[in-house]
Amino acid sequence: MKYLINGLEIIINNKVLEKMTKFFGLCKQCETGGILLGKFSGKKKIIEVDEIYEIKANNSTCVAYKRNVDIAQKIIDRRWKETKGLLNYVGEWHTHPKMTALPSQTDILTLTEIILKTESILPGTIMIIVGKNDELTITVGSRESIQSFLFTNMK
Repeated sequence: MKYLINGLEIIINNKVLEKMTKFFGLCKQCETGGILLGKFSGKKKIIEVDEIYEIKANNSTCVAYKRNVDIAQKIIDRRWKETKGLLNYVGEWHTHPKMTALPSQTDILTLTEIILKTESILPGTIMIIVGKNDELTITVGSRESIQSFLFTNMK
């Protein structure tokens, strides 16, 4: 699927969306999430999301998820090395099993922190949220702005 969000062309591999939907179905009581890996071109302003990894949290609830940073970094480093730098971190994903897929204030603050850490590398950072009622939000942020788009009936 291709989207034009916040001045960037976002391409999401269908297998990534399928895996997110599967993880959502398996975790109806607590939030789950992880990282998105893919390819990007700063000059062409294209981000292609190719892989998704679930990273279990030690203390997730129905309205909170905080992934393990060390595990995430090990996956990022391993895939970077295995693909000779082709795949890299492009963003985050998580679920909202009990509410809409719209990003919360906490989600926006988290995305802002990530943008500040990655802005010299990434043309933008992606956050995907899967919510109840077959909703999905794709949020793309850069230093200049953050834009979210809600999609319904994802099945």
